[in-house]
Amino acid sequence: LTGPKVQGPAFNVLATLFEVFPTKQILTRFFYRQNGLHTVNQFADARSLAPTFYPLVLPTEEQKTESAKYSLNKALNFNAKRDCDSKTGRSKHNAVPNSLYNSVTDYACQYSQGKATPTGVLKNVINAIKDSDKQNPPLKIVNELAAEDELLKAAKASEARWKSGTALSVFDGVPVAVKDETDVAGMYTHFGTPHMGMARGVVAEDATIVARLRGLGALIVAHTNMHQTGTGTTGINPSPLHGTCRNPHNSSLITGGSSSGSAAIVAAGIVPLALGADGGGSIRIPATFCGTVGLKATWSRIPETGLVPACPSVGHAGPMTAHAYDAALSYLAIAGPDPLDHHSQHQPVPFILPEDASLKDVKIGIFDAWNDAADATVRTACQSAIQKLLSTEGMKAHKIVLPRLGILQRAHGITILSEMWNNAKPFFQSFYDSSQFGADIRVLMSIASSLTSGDYLSAQKVRTFALDAIEEVFEKVDVIITPGTPLVAAPIPEGSELYGLSDVELTSKIMLYVIPGNMLGVPGISVPVGFDKATGAPIGLQIMAKHWNEAVLLRVAAALEAIIPEKDRLHKPQHLYNPLKRTK
Repeated sequence: LTGPKVQGPAFNVLATLFEVFPTKQILTRFFYRQNGLHTVNQFADARSLAPTFYPLVLPTEEQKTESAKYSLNKALNFNAKRDCDSKTGRSKHNAVPNSLYNSVTDYACQYSQGKATPTGVLKNVINAIKDSDKQNPPLKIVNELAAEDELLKAAKASEARWKSGTALSVFDGVPVAVKDETDVAGMYTHFGTPHMGMARGVVAEDATIVARLRGLGALIVAHTNMHQTGTGTTGINPSPLHGTCRNPHNSSLITGGSSSGSAAIVAAGIVPLALGADGGGSIRIPATFCGTVGLKATWSRIPETGLVPACPSVGHAGPMTAHAYDAALSYLAIAGPDPLDHHSQHQPVPFILPEDASLKDVKIGIFDAWNDAADATVRTACQSAIQKLLSTEGMKAHKIVLPRLGILQRAHGITILSEMWNNAKPFFQSFYDSSQFGADIRVLMSIASSLTSGDYLSAQKVRTFALDAIEEVFEKVDVIITPGTPLVAAPIPEGSELYGLSDVELTSKIMLYVIPGNMLGVPGISVPVGFDKATGAPIGLQIMAKHWNEAVLLRVAAALEAIIPEKDRLHKPQHLYNPLKRTK
């Protein structure tokens, strides 16, 4: 996709022109034609296709049988003998014994041994969040802390459970952060804006995924920063309540978006788990740019109850962690049917494979023309990682083709903008004037408002075509591997923090590999496999699988952690905290 790169005061002028008659009609039509959105209608009209409005694919009998085989998985129940290394006091599940990052199980091991306490950790987490905003420039990772008195009460209760040997789970007392589009009781859900949360008021109930973690004893510490309304891939946010979140590996770089703060708070070591949401790569992109693991499960696998219903047919909630095993634990904790989300009722039981499960002869699909679009540095790191999987794990590479990805990208653009507009419209038209949004959001919503029901219907017909195509591919391979993004994190342009940034070509390039996961609902995970030597910017690899096959993704991600030394996967971040230090 193409468009002018605009920032600074001129961007506000352009946004106004996009909103007023007659320039709105002229500019939105020009954008529509210039970026070939009309070709989605042409593609759909040339084929006899029924629209698919949600990418819900029912599990096969084989998938149901496999899930039942592992349904008694006890991973969430802490067992010191099984989970902790008696010599180091850290988790046995960490691929690297002396990892830069604490894992979820590291916290549990330290608590069980009395070497750390939830109250001490909580104090360190809060201090780290506050310190991160004293940096120059401030990292702007968190936009709202939970009430400290309530947090302290929860931490003390967790501490008592650990002392009495009655911990609720491996998550008991573990600090967790949540993206600012997911409801947390007693907090505002601002959705990255300065006003949406205030218009709605303090939230009374947790989102389902938050309630599930809280029920396991997790400490829900904060709402993390995000790109305004989730409609962007850079994390640049001109909202005075939020500001632009910066990359802990190099604070001059973007974090990616829209789950910018969730990626950054994990990358900075402040928490081992943060929840994100992904409608167009918004978990996997910032995970790639910040060097974390980011899982977007099968569509409807993880309930959306209590998230802003911004883009229901492409949106997914999911975990962002520093370790692949933590992503697996988090997946087990939050996935599964929710009576309040009827789409979630049709899934097999969530499970993970044993850590020693063989990957021998697992078939990797590689689309060379697609992967070769990545920059040389990214391409080299990803090819090296794939080669290690082949030589060390015995996996097999197969050439594949995914047809008409350009049309699918345009269909996704129409889908997500149409759904975003119809959910944001009341806030644009009723509560306040649209100038309170960043200029980039104003332009996108103006374009979205000009799209027709015919455009949306055609986009869903493209979804039908692409679902059939990817199903054929997965009859031949078990996973598809691509770079996480075709480039490393870019510098934050000067002046963009005040007004936002419009760079359609950069956004389009960043999203190159993520669209099938959202439009087609297949699960995908991003894992760090290298970094740019000049800037320290991480490089990620994306793995996709057939619907409901998250267990395979998580096993491959864990294998990559084990076969690529951490020093080769990650550069030590510029800003890194350790809440487990001196916590008693």
